[in-house]
Amino acid sequence: MVGEPRPHLGPTEHWAASAAAAKVGSFPRFPPLTNCYPRGCAEHAEPHVERDQRRWRETREAMGRCRRRLAVAAEQLYPHIIIPGLERTGVIAHPSWIPSQPVPLASVALDLDERSDAPTMTGSERESCDVRPLASADRRYQRYSHALRDLASPLLFENHLCFRVTGVDWTPPGGRLWFSVIGVFRFDRHQ
Repeated sequence: MVGEPRPHLGPTEHWAASAAAAKVGSFPRFPPLTNCYPRGCAEHAEPHVERDQRRWRETREAMGRCRRRLAVAAEQLYPHIIIPGLERTGVIAHPSWIPSQPVPLASVALDLDERSDAPTMTGSERESCDVRPLASADRRYQRYSHALRDLASPLLFENHLCFRVTGVDWTPPGGRLWFSVIGVFRFDRHQ
């Protein structure tokens, strides 16, 4: 099984995850996250906290406007995993994730991998400190998703059951994809 890279799910993986959910049965929705920081804390924030949060929102908006250019630039950091035919699109995948020839979707088996390791990064690591704005005068948001929820919440922002690809095998006659269950925020990009 291949473990790297583990990018955000693309359209094909979303389809596969939906199919996996249908195959293994319905799952309950995850409960909402408990608020690590009270909503509306920016309303009563100190001036330097407000400036930091405003700078975070402006940076996030600027990066959103350049999303495609940034993805294409990031693609150049991983030339060994650029997908032939999709050069300069920002799409990357481990070579073993791409079948050598087209595979009918009906012949792809989907399996729930209940033994996979938890993600190695949660977003609360010290290394992510610089991309998390201040929540108060003496601490930063615990996770980027918490800042997003409080400071730049999209129209749809809920904690849903989601899947990540943990393994791929394209051995004929079809193929097999393994997924593990994770709880991540999903939001509507088309607002």
